Parts: sequence; C-alpha cells; structure tokens
Amino acid sequence: MSIRTEAHMRLLGVSAFALAASFCATAAAAETAPAVAAEQRAEPAPKTDIAEGSDIVVTATKANELAPVTASLKTTQPQAIVSRSFIEDSLPATVDFNQIALITPSVSNFGGNNGIGLSESKAQLRGFQDGEYNVTYDGVPFGDTNDPTHHSTTFFPSNTIETLIVDRGPGNASNLGQATFGGTFNLFSRATRDDFGGQIVGSYGSFNTYLARGLLQTGTFANGAQAVFSGQYVHSDGRTSYSKYQNYNLFGKVVVPVGPDVKLTFIATYNKNRFNQADSDGSTLYQQSLYGKYYGLNNDPKSSQYYGYNHTDKTTDFEIIKLEANLAPGAVFENRTYTYYYDNETLSANDVTTVPGTVYNTIASDGKTKIVGDIPGYTKTNK
Repeated sequence: MSIRTEAHMRLLGVSAFALAASFCATAAAAETAPAVAAEQRAEPAPKTDIAEGSDIVVTATKANELAPVTASLKTTQPQAIVSRSFIEDSLPATVDFNQIALITPSVSNFGGNNGIGLSESKAQLRGFQDGEYNVTYDGVPFGDTNDPTHHSTTFFPSNTIETLIVDRGPGNASNLGQATFGGTFNLFSRATRDDFGGQIVGSYGSFNTYLARGLLQTGTFANGAQAVFSGQYVHSDGRTSYSKYQNYNLFGKVVVPVGPDVKLTFIATYNKNRFNQADSDGSTLYQQSLYGKYYGLNNDPKSSQYYGYNHTDKTTDFEIIKLEANLAPGAVFENRTYTYYYDNETLSANDVTTVPGTVYNTIASDGKTKIVGDIPGYTKTNK
C-alpha cells in the first residue's frame, strides 16, 4: 500500500486551508490516481450519454465534465445536476444542501447567518418558499415532523451527498412527496466504487471552524458487493457572538447484488447537532447598533440573551432499504422501505430582543409571590 498526500487551499467561511490524504490498494494506482481524484473523475457514460439516478455525475463530453451544472438529455422538465466534483472542489466542506443547490438556476438562499452550514438556511425555488417544494434523499421524501418544511443542517451534511438534482417543475406521477408542485431537490447518497480507496480531510477556517472527515471505499468484495462509509466532525465558534456549533455525522451504504439484474441497497446515516441560538433566531437592529452586526448572544447570566439559556440539541437518523430489478428492456422495478427519527430538544428564553441588563419581575405559581430577576423561558421537544 502506498500513501500519497496532497496539500491544497480550500475556502471555509471566508478563508480556510485543507489537507487531503488519499490512499489506494496498489502502488501504481496511488501514483497515478489518488482516491480523491478517482471520486471526481467522470464515470463512463452509457449510450444515452448520461447516467441516471444516483450515478448522475457528468455527461460524456469534456465541456460537461468541467461544467459546475449539467442537465440530462432525457429530462421532461427543466433540470440542473450538481456533481460530487463540484461539491468537493468548489464549496466549503461545511456546506448544506440548500447552499449546494444555490449554483443552479431559479434557486435563491437566505439565512445561515452564523456561517456557511453552521446554522440553518432556507432556499427558494422559482419563488416557492420552503414547504412549497419537495426534497428527497435517494427517492424518499422527508421533512419536518410538523409540515413539509426542512432543516438544512439536520439529516444530510455534504459528506452524505454524491449528487444533487434540482427539478424546476412539478414532475410526474413517479415524484413522491407532499409539495411537488413547486419543484424538487433530489439528493442522492454517496456512490460506491469498484476499487478500494479512501480519503481523510481536515479543514480550518473562519470563526475558529475546524472539520475532520474520513471516507472509506471497500471496493468490490463478496460476490460483487460494494460499500462506502463516511464520518465527520465539525466545531465552530460561529460568525455571531457566543453561537457555537457542533456536528457529528456517520454514514454507511452497502450494495449487494442478488442476481444479474437485481440488487439490494442498505443506507443508514446518524446525525447530531448542538448549537447556541435563540429559538427565534436573529438580533434586532437596536441590538446591532449597540453591540455590532455580529451580535447573537452574550455571556451575562442575568440576560435573556445568555448563551446558557439558548441552546438546541438535535439528533436524527435515516435508514433506507432499496430493491432494484431490471425486469425487461425499458422496465425497471424499484421498491423502498425507510424509517427516520427526529428529536429536537430546545431551551430558549422567552424574549431575546430586550437590552442586556433588563430586570424581569415574574409571579410565582401561588399567584402572589413576586420573583425579581428571574428570566422566563421554555423548553421545547419536537419528535
């Protein structure tokens, strides 16, 4: 086994650096094509000049290999495809799926005030707000437990995404979801590879943000089975004051051929976020005039904006079992079984718009006793 190290600059927040170490099974492979490059190389194109589903990376022409966004020649509605090579080479490692989609036509973005991927962002697709368009992962629609809105940092960080396809139309009968009329963000899981390889990435950037990420490709083993595993850790002080962010993610995918025309795919991801942020995020103009435009929270225990009174823990997991069978030329059968878990535990002060130093007077449960200096707040559990 040979090890080859490449150092290159990356952007994370405003400025960052990254060190990537790639390894391959043979010395010849390591000398000519490290695993990072192998992931970014165009897959051989079939006769249609484009691969479909999770294999969509680039089309067959050199121009399309270099283009940040491509489109299928078989599509029946406006479509944009963002490949893994663009995600890997051109975006910060902490980016969320809304910010990946931002390169495509008709998509705009707002939020994410704490830094790229360090707080939740919202996307608009053709003017439709979140909740008015669909988001899927490997064909499975997902959203909040209350409505079809989405938390961009909750389930699928960028290390779990191979390709993102934006459909700028309502789709057809095969498009599943609660709000397909506005269009669809189709996220596809990391693809397995024929060859053994891996990747280790470490990044450091603005706001004392650092990321550690690893990926392992098993290559082909055991009667043609393939697997890919990934994990990452992110820590940041955040762009706004006292707004720390932490993320842990584990991802695994195993593809098992059942026969020459049938395969089973098992996918699982676990994600945990902890961050300091008021439940009603954002500071007022008056607060910004006093403490600067990057004001978020403070370190005063007598204030409703104290970071210890405003924090959220989110734990999620998502599992898919997918059966695919080629029944006949032009006829494909697909069936999916999936489950997911979402747990939001939030502690927040009632009013984070007041000036620090405000003294609160509250009434105890007996209705008579006045408590001076108490800060009202609440806990929230969403599952």
